[in-house]
Amino acid sequence: MMDIKIIAELADIIFGHWNRIQEYREVKVHLKRVLGKKSISNLFKEFKTFMDSLPNEHIKKKPIYTAIFVLALFGQNLDESEQIRKYLKRYELISLLYGGLAMLIKGTKPNFAISISWGDGSFRNKYQFLRRFEGEFGFWDYIEFFMAAKIIYEEDKDKFRRLIKEDHSQLLLLNLNAYKHEIEIPVDWTIDLMKTQDQLLQNIAFYLLTKKLRRDIERLSDANRYQDTEGEKGTQNELYTEIESELRKVEYTLSQIEDQTRVSLLLNYILAEKKWPKCFSTWLLEPKVWLILSKEIRDSKKINTLEAVLCCLEVIKTKAKASHKQYRKEILYNATVEVMTDFIREEKGIYEWAEQEKKIFKEICEILPKSCKTKLKQRLCKKNKQLWTCKIDELVRFDIYLKDQRKQSIIAGMLTQL
Repeated sequence: MMDIKIIAELADIIFGHWNRIQEYREVKVHLKRVLGKKSISNLFKEFKTFMDSLPNEHIKKKPIYTAIFVLALFGQNLDESEQIRKYLKRYELISLLYGGLAMLIKGTKPNFAISISWGDGSFRNKYQFLRRFEGEFGFWDYIEFFMAAKIIYEEDKDKFRRLIKEDHSQLLLLNLNAYKHEIEIPVDWTIDLMKTQDQLLQNIAFYLLTKKLRRDIERLSDANRYQDTEGEKGTQNELYTEIESELRKVEYTLSQIEDQTRVSLLLNYILAEKKWPKCFSTWLLEPKVWLILSKEIRDSKKINTLEAVLCCLEVIKTKAKASHKQYRKEILYNATVEVMTDFIREEKGIYEWAEQEKKIFKEICEILPKSCKTKLKQRLCKKNKQLWTCKIDELVRFDIYLKDQRKQSIIAGMLTQL
């Protein structure tokens, strides 16, 4: 029969798996040993009897016990979701399951918490972090948790929304795309997430918002390669319609958040995806956000390669809807000059002068206005004169000499094209 000792054993097995103490096969063997070969129906009957007979001092732990029990059932068999859901409803345990999962992801109980760190701190562009590690956020490591959370989603959307808000690790949000049948979150949820001050949370929300848009753009790119047939032309027209619909949704969502957040999210998308709808550039060139965009380019440290500089220039050269003297485009072009100057000064962004760098910088020079190219040339020449690259430097300060030789090679390559 179910008792507190068995619940404690089940918790040890589940957390042993999550903490990588036990392999998944071992977990299934141990769970089978504890739970036996009983049916889901009988296990739930035992659990209900156990819950009804709890002494007063254990009543507050009902949500935790329910979560452990359900996690163990999924650990034993992932294919029993419908049966587990059925008996959770029959015995009115959905709210207790929600309460237990909420405690789990809040991490307020040291022995009942998911402790996880994503290592996103080194990424200035959080969207780029999401793009790079898509599908690697522990879905199968914590599959029991996700299966239990899916039941909350299916039974009570409001409770699922609260779970998302209470999940400080963002484990649930990061894995919404990983479900076999992906979980869609409404636009109003997305807006709430974007209004937080957490940059990772903002970017996860934007990543989920633009998921279908990215897919449609990719499908359109594929369709354009085979545009000779009537069928493909029809597909293209459908995709254009879908993309327009998704863009309207994105535009509305972004209109509900602060300008600073909107600029940051759009620029993050552009830098990570390398292909973007033209309207993204147009939105970034609205006069009221030019100064924000300029600061984002110049100071955010997201523009950390020549390729990223080129992306910014592709945005800036887009024809803007309106032109106001106080918001001249020069401030945006000058921001990219500042970034490239910092590359040389801080020894970041450009590490050699090879064919790839030559090609990208040539495209940069084709976009930069003459005045900006002159400014960049002057700064590079000034920096070049400050380098320690003469024969005496090689003899007395060899380490500095080697670093400055590399800088000199990069500067010379840039000056050749300016």
